[in-house]
Amino acid sequence: METIELKVKSDLYGTTTCVINIADFISGRRTFPCGDGCDHTLNTIQTGKINRAIHGSKPSYIRKTKDVYQIELDYGQGWEYETQEDTKALAKKIVADYNNNCTYPVRMIRRRVKINETVNKGN
Repeated sequence: METIELKVKSDLYGTTTCVINIADFISGRRTFPCGDGCDHTLNTIQTGKINRAIHGSKPSYIRKTKDVYQIELDYGQGWEYETQEDTKALAKKIVADYNNNCTYPVRMIRRRVKINETVNKGN
């Protein structure tokens, strides 16, 4: 793939095709000839489309945190960390089990922790 064809608006024809040379684009050029005889300067959205076409559609944001659900019990001295689960469904099941088998108040809190962190007790 040495060139990419991009449809752009034209004053003469309504829509025209602009041929983008990939080597020129990577080197920083942003103005290319079009089929209507005029040169077209790429805007930010068009530049993004071409970058995705060249480099593939990788996510623009990689999440650095994940949601975990902490189970806490109040034994009369304030809320204390008991355990933590990765899914809300499993955490709800554990809270239901505690409510059925324990007389102390139970709560589930969603926390965000760094992905490489294993357990985040407290805050």
